[in-house]
Amino acid sequence: MSQFLDRHEPIHETKGNLPHWTQYGKITFITFHLADSLPKHVIDFMQTEYNLLKLQLEKEGSSTNLARLKAIRHNQLEKYLDKGYGSCLLSSPIFRNVIVNTLNYNNGNTFLLHSYVIMPNHVHLLLEPKGENTIQQITHSIKSFSSHEINKQRHSTGSIWQKEFFDRIIRNEDHYMRVLEYIRNNPKHCSPTEYTLY
Repeated sequence: MSQFLDRHEPIHETKGNLPHWTQYGKITFITFHLADSLPKHVIDFMQTEYNLLKLQLEKEGSSTNLARLKAIRHNQLEKYLDKGYGSCLLSSPIFRNVIVNTLNYNNGNTFLLHSYVIMPNHVHLLLEPKGENTIQQITHSIKSFSSHEINKQRHSTGSIWQKEFFDRIIRNEDHYMRVLEYIRNNPKHCSPTEYTLY
């Protein structure tokens, strides 16, 4: 059985502000970020632009272009995140270690980790869900546990992570290698003390 997207297998979709797609056992690229990492006007602009283009593409009946649109939106997000908006809480090794410990605890149980990078204000994961665990369940669990632990260490309460996250099922070997390279190159503008790469 291939670990990559299979167009003949069912895709399980959940809806929020963004659609999230899971195929059981398929490697997926996930990005989630700190609650303060994007200015509200940027989020609103991206969402409005996405919704208008999505509506137009749905009228044309083009599912291929919808997938491409999702990729374009993700690339826009990356450009903003790499500018280092917000508190950049994860530039602290103490808080990055919370994420590392959370990932290590679940690795081999609900998912298999292929690679990750923890940047000052966002996290990229390349992982393979195990059994019938969905990307939504896995991401929620990681964010929920790490948020609780970070707040405990900061003696604070409140949102650590932005509610939404971005995900793409890996299509093939070439796509896998490009995502792996992207994760490895993501920290190029950071100091070695500001990120964790696996």
